[in-house]
Amino acid sequence: MSRNEDALNDLRRQIDEIDDGIHDLLMRRTEVAQRIGALKAGDATFLRPGREAMVLRRLLARHRGALPKALIVRIWREIFAAVTALQGSFAVAVYAPEGSFGYRNLARDQYGWRTPITAYRSAAQVLEAVRGVEGVQEVRSIRLRPSGPKVFVDTTVGIRRTTPFERAHAIMDDVERAIHASHTDVDVVVHAEPLESDDETIVDKVRMIALQKGMRAPHNLEVHHTGGRYFIDFDLEYRRGKSFVEAHEVAAEIEREIHESLGSVEKVTIHLEEYQPEEVELTDVGHAEATLRESIRARVLLDERVLGCSDVTLLKLDGAYNASVTCQVEESTSLDEVHTIVAETENALYREFGQLRRVTIRAEPA
Repeated sequence: MSRNEDALNDLRRQIDEIDDGIHDLLMRRTEVAQRIGALKAGDATFLRPGREAMVLRRLLARHRGALPKALIVRIWREIFAAVTALQGSFAVAVYAPEGSFGYRNLARDQYGWRTPITAYRSAAQVLEAVRGVEGVQEVRSIRLRPSGPKVFVDTTVGIRRTTPFERAHAIMDDVERAIHASHTDVDVVVHAEPLESDDETIVDKVRMIALQKGMRAPHNLEVHHTGGRYFIDFDLEYRRGKSFVEAHEVAAEIEREIHESLGSVEKVTIHLEEYQPEEVELTDVGHAEATLRESIRARVLLDERVLGCSDVTLLKLDGAYNASVTCQVEESTSLDEVHTIVAETENALYREFGQLRRVTIRAEPA
């Protein structure tokens, strides 16, 4: 027994020495791999399955002895996964629909026991996350597509068509974050489609019709309802350089679509205005037009509801003037009454001063 024990102890010492040697080599291998990672800094592709396959084929070709080749593959798979994780974190998504078995285990064999792995059984898991995002009115489609170890999620959502572009983009970002929050390490593509919601107002619908015709959003838009019928009135700007006939044709198309799309519309009145989208170089007349400036101020103050006129600024373009007026009214005046004062004052200035091409009045509480 003593001789056998001595032999066993000697063999165990050899095992310990071999283990120490293996451990030393593993630490050395890790250091070399880290130096490789430093040389590849900034390279997002740190998974190299082709390189791993070459290493395994070389090792299996030189392998001998009783240790199963499958175990050699298993050991080096764990080494690959551990060293790769040092270069950059990664996780694995496995598409495992109902009735499938072993997919997760195959992924575990390939990427090691420490690698985070998530299994997806159906699109319903993703659907639940998308539906919870504020601003998503409808989930029109979700497609999960496995490709190797990755799962790609492609979803199309309906967003109110009246939503501003920036807000719509933020909703799409929220959808992507919601999917990643519950399903890490999937590739997500979000598509948005405009949705006509049931609670759109008549004003919303008229604005959208004009925008879809390539026009700017209507302003001064008023909708009146009487006897079960709608009367719609608004201003529509058209690009400078377009002929009156062309602008009128577009306005006629918008009017026809309003009648066809919206029920119970009795009459649509569209006021056409020309706008200048580019910046216009104007001349500050300074004190050169003091008489005109004072005349405008005096005309504004003729209205007893206007308590003061603190500023009149004139800018000149091709012999005509843009007038910017700041006036003061009683602070208790309602917004509707202020609007009436401003509109009446603007009309009076246009009537009495033919050289004015544009009048803008700002009312302040006195």
